[in-house]
Amino acid sequence: MFSLIKYYFMKNSLISLVFILLLNSLVSCNNKFDSKTITISKKLNISKKVKFDTINIKINENCLDSYKIFAVDYSLKEYIAYNKHTHAIDYYSLSEQKLLNIYKLEKNGPNGIINVKGIQKISSNVIVLLTDHFIKFYNISKNTIEKSVEINNPDSNKYFETATIFINNSSQFYYDSKKNRLFFSILDLNKGLKFKDQHYSSPILGFYSISDDKFGTYEEIRFPEEYRDNYYGFNEMYYFSFNKENITYNFSAIPKIFSFNYKQKSNLIYELGDINLPYLKTASLSWKDIDYDDKKLIHFFRNSNFSRFLDLKNSNALFYYSALPDHIKSYDDFTKKEIVLILFDDKLDFIKNIKLKGALNINDSFSIENSVYVNFVSKENYLSFIKISIE
Repeated sequence: MFSLIKYYFMKNSLISLVFILLLNSLVSCNNKFDSKTITISKKLNISKKVKFDTINIKINENCLDSYKIFAVDYSLKEYIAYNKHTHAIDYYSLSEQKLLNIYKLEKNGPNGIINVKGIQKISSNVIVLLTDHFIKFYNISKNTIEKSVEINNPDSNKYFETATIFINNSSQFYYDSKKNRLFFSILDLNKGLKFKDQHYSSPILGFYSISDDKFGTYEEIRFPEEYRDNYYGFNEMYYFSFNKENITYNFSAIPKIFSFNYKQKSNLIYELGDINLPYLKTASLSWKDIDYDDKKLIHFFRNSNFSRFLDLKNSNALFYYSALPDHIKSYDDFTKKEIVLILFDDKLDFIKNIKLKGALNINDSFSIENSVYVNFVSKENYLSFIKISIE
């Protein structure tokens, strides 16, 4: 259509030039997404009680004391985890603190499942399992695959010509029951990491509409400009949190929280100001270091890392790993990095910092109602969580 309009004005070069410049300006504006930045620094004069409890679930020799691939049933307070060693789904009750069931998966045949990358519960009997090449709808009561959707193959679906579903933490795969959608992290692997302007400017969140059997992309959700201007090595992780109105997301290298509003199609950017975070350091690497994993690893430990953002009832929280202090020479001891749970109110105004101790798996934390659950390895034959309740 644009080419026909331009051709129409070819007879009048001046009008043509003005029109084309205006047209290009409009197209350019459409590629810029609305955003507003708010600095978080003021501490609210409100009191929040913080209560610590420990959940210890007795497990057998086949279960794990720490899982990387899991889902949470928020209403029933159930923890549903994929056991990569036994190729099974281990089903736990957090409220009753017990193992409920184990569902052994098949690897071959019509009900075969391999290379599980993500898991979500979409009904009382159906679990969705994300693999490298399929989204599988698994009926746990019948031990059968009810539906299988091919992914990451551009020959079967043009959507995957520019998007590959790529999951590296549990927050990047989520089921929204009201929209009946599966959300997942995507990358455009055709735009390799060394093409920084392309790799870090592509969308990072896609979805599959179960009702419509269609894939889509949230064009507005991308890496921020800091990642296009600088290279952060291994410190490029990102996390999602979903609620009724917003998708909240954050990146490990920068002190910012992004909130995308579904209806307004716009982003609010919350920049962390002076909130007294210990050893805050967010230095970048040189793009020349891209092939040197040892430099990237040292840089990851020596700098701060922002982890999962969590929605709570009437409040919000963000996990933070401090940079290693300069006097610590051993760079590979993650336990020397201080852990802070940054607490906000429901409008993301700063309340307080809660310092935590121990070897906690904060990247695999989650929240239910007004409580944060953090897995840690305590004693043999137990799956353990610290439960942090905010009242």
